[in-house]
Amino acid sequence: TGSGFNFDSLAADVSVNVLSAVFKKYEYRNLLVNGRLQQKQFSGKVSINDKNLEFNYEGRLSFDPKTPNYVFTLDLKGADLKALNLTEQELRVSALIQSDIHGRSDKNFTGKASIKNALIVRDNKKYPLDSLVFISEFKEGSSRISLRSEIMTADFKGDIIMNQLPSALKQLVNNYFRMEDPSAASHTDAQKFTFEIKLLDASLLTKNLVPELKSLSPFSLKGGFDTRAKKLELKADVPQV
Repeated sequence: TGSGFNFDSLAADVSVNVLSAVFKKYEYRNLLVNGRLQQKQFSGKVSINDKNLEFNYEGRLSFDPKTPNYVFTLDLKGADLKALNLTEQELRVSALIQSDIHGRSDKNFTGKASIKNALIVRDNKKYPLDSLVFISEFKEGSSRISLRSEIMTADFKGDIIMNQLPSALKQLVNNYFRMEDPSAASHTDAQKFTFEIKLLDASLLTKNLVPELKSLSPFSLKGGFDTRAKKLELKADVPQV
């Protein structure tokens, strides 16, 4: 039920039971959606109980780029990515994902997101990941972003626009190695920040996810990025690769 045909003003209660749906040549079954769609925001619950994918979602998502909000809990009980035709490798995952992130625009966010009790199963070998926490703060025109896990830590501080960062780095590389016509590059705002990344435990990478990497010691990377100066500074301390 609902009213309005314009997405900006659409208000509707949503209750959907999808018995079957096909994506990438895989037939998903038993998808339930219950909630409300109003003013570019969905609040409600979504669950699926398929033999190769099972999860429960509850929360609120805002699709308005002026006030994006991602407040939800996703309990991914299990996903067989190969069976779902999403990867060619034998790969299954499960995790508890929680997010409480708010934004005043699509560029700057504050809040916290975490992945807990994650388990990756590759070729019948289990690789647990206890937790991964992402924290973002935006105050007085400056951002502070941190990432924490038992594998690595990362800290970024300054004028950071996360959704434009890949394009900004691509433009920087393009200044030295002409990879595309500059006129075709997407517009990015000025960014200037410092960063520090530390690898604490390389065993998950070397023994599990990237076995081709025979040996890798804990290392640190420090540096800065300035789009106006077209400069990327990097200092690495890598004892052994």
